[in-house]
Amino acid sequence: MNKLLFLLLICGALWQWSSRAEVDSIRISELPSDQVALFATKSCPVCKKTREYFEANGINYYEYDVEASEIAREEYLKLSNNRGVPLIYYKGDFLLGFNKNKVSKLLGKT
Repeated sequence: MNKLLFLLLICGALWQWSSRAEVDSIRISELPSDQVALFATKSCPVCKKTREYFEANGINYYEYDVEASEIAREEYLKLSNNRGVPLIYYKGDFLLGFNKNKVSKLLGKT
């Protein structure tokens, strides 16, 4: 039983990792025009707050980990000139940092 549970956990971790790689391999130009993109890092507390806000408000988004993915880093640098994270991109506009009011305005939720 323990071996089966361990095997399931490993398979789940590998599946999640492979899903993550697929998201990071999508260029901004390949995203649907109404898709929110979040450029972030795992260790950034403001990025975490942004993720939590998106999830709490049912905002579907693609996340690009700029530390873990070369493609994510390239896309991020095209948009931001390396000014920091989180960077939220939506319909050709972007917002650096996290502010609920500005995010709502960017996404047309006000």
